[in-house]
Amino acid sequence: MQVGNVNADWRLRSDGATKSNRIEKRQAGKWTPLASFVIEMNACKPPPVKEQEPPPETTEAAPATRTPGASGTLSLPSLRGEPVKRPKK
Repeated sequence: MQVGNVNADWRLRSDGATKSNRIEKRQAGKWTPLASFVIEMNACKPPPVKEQEPPPETTEAAPATRTPGASGTLSLPSLRGEPVKRPKK
């Protein structure tokens, strides 16, 4: 692909020894360096990941023991409107 007027007496060359790019011009059949420059590119790396602390250990409470025959509900006679029965001493 050619773009517009191309002047074959100029070139851009990568120099592997110096890891730079050089602009050169042909004069009397010989390439003469005019300028050089470096383009530094950092490696693409993801940002560092912060390690999360493990969740605190949970201690499971022992299951409540049930008395055989207990219904699991609390019923107070005074709340039901019944007289309170107290044990004899």
